[in-house]
Amino acid sequence: MDATAAHLARVPPGTWAGLKQRSQGALRLRAGQRVLDLGCGAATDTLALGRRVGPAGQVSGVDYDAGVVQQARARALAEGQGGWVSHHHANATALPWPEGAFDASHCVAMLQHLLEPDRALDELLRVTRRGGPVVVADIDWATLSIECGEPGIERRLVRHRIGFGVPNPHAGRRLHGLLWARGLEQLQCEIWPLWASELAAADELLQRRQLEDEALAAGVVDDQDLLRWRAALARSSATHALFVSVNAVLVSGRKP
Repeated sequence: MDATAAHLARVPPGTWAGLKQRSQGALRLRAGQRVLDLGCGAATDTLALGRRVGPAGQVSGVDYDAGVVQQARARALAEGQGGWVSHHHANATALPWPEGAFDASHCVAMLQHLLEPDRALDELLRVTRRGGPVVVADIDWATLSIECGEPGIERRLVRHRIGFGVPNPHAGRRLHGLLWARGLEQLQCEIWPLWASELAAADELLQRRQLEDEALAAGVVDDQDLLRWRAALARSSATHALFVSVNAVLVSGRKP
């Protein structure tokens, strides 16, 4: 088994953790490198990237939410990586670094939240050095499917998730074209199915409570619909019939 196959064999299939491991591995980082993580959240990936580059390297996480940036900084300090893993409150379309500041760049599940993903990708590439690896992954929410025995309610909730859940719900399907248009070299594309068959995992994948609340407020469902829906989810989970899936798209390449 080669190194890539061995890495894939360790990745939990169908999970966010698996997608994150795959995206980080695709960077092929070495000790001492400088890495940007765009849309870092509360150190979701930066600490793992920090372990890959070590104290001689530098990981810079960026997020527009000042609150999660503070959480990320606290986590980095708590895990002893504060010396080489930093977190910054900044706009993805106006990054505070000069051209070519990073050896590699990483961005997972962030572009779906932007009205102008093109500008964010331009900035990501601007601050990456020539020849540096770039890995971007995101969700195509139009592929969402929820099997729980209530297809009518499911379709209404899925349509709402696509139309109102995030500003850019088709981010995943657009990645290949956007990065090809920017001249990325050695361009590779993978489809990464995310799935859940237990209610707790499905709730995390769907952000279900938020979805239900927003759909109720928008009149997509009513209280009786939600009672039926929640009962169906619990019943199907208990009988191992629940199945939720959505596709992520991972695109990697090198800056020309």
